[in-house]
Amino acid sequence: MKFVFLIATAASRYNKSSVVFHCFQNHAKVLWYRDTLQLDMTEWRITDVRGNRYTLRLRKVQKTDFGNYSCVADNGLGKSKRSIEVTGRPDVAVITSSKQSRSKNSYEMLWTVKSYSPIIEYKLLYRQDKTNKSNQEIQYKRPMRRWNDGWIELLLNPASTDQLEKSRTETIRDLDPGTKYEATVQSRNRYGWSEVSQSFFFTTSTKNEAHPGNSVLSDPELRDMSITAINNKAAPKTIQTPLLCIMAMVTYYLA
Repeated sequence: MKFVFLIATAASRYNKSSVVFHCFQNHAKVLWYRDTLQLDMTEWRITDVRGNRYTLRLRKVQKTDFGNYSCVADNGLGKSKRSIEVTGRPDVAVITSSKQSRSKNSYEMLWTVKSYSPIIEYKLLYRQDKTNKSNQEIQYKRPMRRWNDGWIELLLNPASTDQLEKSRTETIRDLDPGTKYEATVQSRNRYGWSEVSQSFFFTTSTKNEAHPGNSVLSDPELRDMSITAINNKAAPKTIQTPLLCIMAMVTYYLA
């Protein structure tokens, strides 16, 4: 059977109420599914066909609309299927802080995450890079849990905010000087946990650096006190490619 080539793209309309999918295929019958069930059209679930573009629009999205949405094309020679997940969970966090700490015993980590629902909890995991020979036991001053392979877990409760783009700064203390560390972040809202972020690597300094115009502060508790602001206004992008389909996650907020 000849393979039917299908290009599927998702356009996320961050208006807190609707989700739009676009599926492209020439000379084929296209059906829409949620999980394993074929979708029936209603007042809140509308399809449209313009040329080779097939569109599914979900209006006034509810929690019951969560699931994997599939576009299935059949031209009589074969079928092709592409899927997109609709979920209320947060997007994957993006760590944006510097890879080099100004302190030898602490590191200020900054990350951002998109979530229409308020973030309830962050999970920060960090450990010495496996290539480091030294892995000394350290007494930590805040609630944490020690995992296998040297991972240390910090559970953080953020302040509630209705902003789509949320940012968090957290200072990791009691680190070894001149040492490389690995860290990951997860976010949780009322719909569940996000995927784990990509591993981020940072290195502590061999000595404490002075701030310009100020005297040298040897106390990391004082030196690392700062306020960092993030302003990321990049709009959500439609994900597409001429040769293959990329599965995407669409997140929305329930009013």
